Amino acid sequence: MKQPLKEMLKKIGGRHLLTENQDIADYSHELGEYIHHSRTKIKGWAFSIEINTGSWEWYHPKFEDVVYATWGWEGRNEIPVETSDGESFKTIKLKFKGFDGMDEKQLKIDAKKYIDTMKKELPKIQKKLLEY
Repeated sequence: MKQPLKEMLKKIGGRHLLTENQDIADYSHELGEYIHHSRTKIKGWAFSIEINTGSWEWYHPKFEDVVYATWGWEGRNEIPVETSDGESFKTIKLKFKGFDGMDEKQLKIDAKKYIDTMKKELPKIQKKLLEY
C-alpha cells in the first residue's frame, strides 16, 4: 500500500528541504526587487528583472546577448550564469544567512554581496562574449 506523500517527505527529510527551497525562492524575489530599485549598473551593464520569468538579467547596449544571473534560481543558494542564447557559463556559490524579505538591513547587505560578486564576474563574462 502506498504511503501518503506527507509521510514519505518526513521520512526522507524532504519536508524541511521543500520549505527551505521556497524560502530561498521567496527571498530571491524580494532581493531582486531591492536590487532593481537601486538601478544598479556595472561598467555599462544594467540590472533588470525579466517580467515573464522573474529572472535577473544584466544587459549592455553594446552586446546582443543578455546575461542571466539569478541568485536563488530553482530554490538553490547559488547563481547560475547563462546568456540569452542558452550558453551556460558557470554556477557561482553565494550563500546568504537569512531569508527575511522584510528585513531592510539584511536586504542591503545581501544586495551589496551580490553586486560585489557580479563586479568580479561580469568582466570575465564580457571577455567570453567578445570571443564569439
